[in-house]
Amino acid sequence: MPPANLMMATQPANEKWLPDSRVGVETPLTAIARDSWTMTFVVSTRSIAVGILAGLASALLVLSPVGGSILAFPLTILIELPLVIAALGWGTQAAIVGSLAGAGALLAISPGLSLYLIVFLAPPAAVGGHLAGLFRRQDDAPESSIEWYPLGRILFVVGLLVAAGAIIVSAVNGFDPSSISPEQVHAIAAKYAEALGDADTTLDAEQVTALIEPTIATTLHVLPFAFTVIWTLIAAANLALGLIITAKSGNLARPPENFSAVELPKPVTPLLGLALVASSIGGPFGSVAFAIAGSMAALLLIGGLAVLHTVTRGFLLRLPLLILVYLFIGLFAVPLVILGALEPYLHLKQRISLRKS
Repeated sequence: MPPANLMMATQPANEKWLPDSRVGVETPLTAIARDSWTMTFVVSTRSIAVGILAGLASALLVLSPVGGSILAFPLTILIELPLVIAALGWGTQAAIVGSLAGAGALLAISPGLSLYLIVFLAPPAAVGGHLAGLFRRQDDAPESSIEWYPLGRILFVVGLLVAAGAIIVSAVNGFDPSSISPEQVHAIAAKYAEALGDADTTLDAEQVTALIEPTIATTLHVLPFAFTVIWTLIAAANLALGLIITAKSGNLARPPENFSAVELPKPVTPLLGLALVASSIGGPFGSVAFAIAGSMAALLLIGGLAVLHTVTRGFLLRLPLLILVYLFIGLFAVPLVILGALEPYLHLKQRISLRKS
């Protein structure tokens, strides 16, 4: 029998998710009342203040690569974290205010970066945090039977938002990998060959260009896929880190969850397949489909890792094995994606848990 949350996912007509401000349990006031504005439109000064600070923090992180510091990359990865924490701990209002504040601050410096924040980075953080605060309970059920919005479905929405944001930003900037001509690829390769000329005197510029040109062409072709894979994983990591931080601070009404408990919705697998088939069409439509495929592949990779965490539970060398997989995730990516694709249909984690018990 499939897990309960998968059974309920097949009955969307009966769903009625409420903000956690309606939860009648003993939790800090900032967690209970944080989303009350969505129901009553009561403005919270604290939520606005937290949102502004979170937005300014995200704006500073967006600008971190400008300095050229060695910390630029890790800081860039954490751009969404302040907005995620604001959404989880102080509600959707704080996340929306933060998104607008961050975009407004960047607008004076770079309209492009402002658009990047408000269209690509902020929606996964704000919507993911909002969904994490939703719950449902039968009218006659006790308070302890609260069911929180499934984490796997939150990740599904986050992945779709990452893909949509990447598509919009690319369209606004006029970037379309399918429109890059062979001549342009050759020109890019020639520039790289010129830069490498001083480092390698055994080959002339034309030979180096001929060697790296196929690699550059392939890189440009898979760029939409690779970009959304990376940023979907980053968005998921920020959501997970935000849940940990807000829980430790006492501002999270949602109870802690085990990573291995993540259950992805069934549509993720067929959507990946359809997107990969559509990407073979080529052109702008193919690039859009490839971007969607990247987000779905990242979600299935997370699903595969969740299965791996369950399978290895109780193993003597579990920790070294998991460290090895994470360090060389590129080598294990395809098997893990396949594992994640099979899980919603075969319920491997449930079968393994039953055998171990």
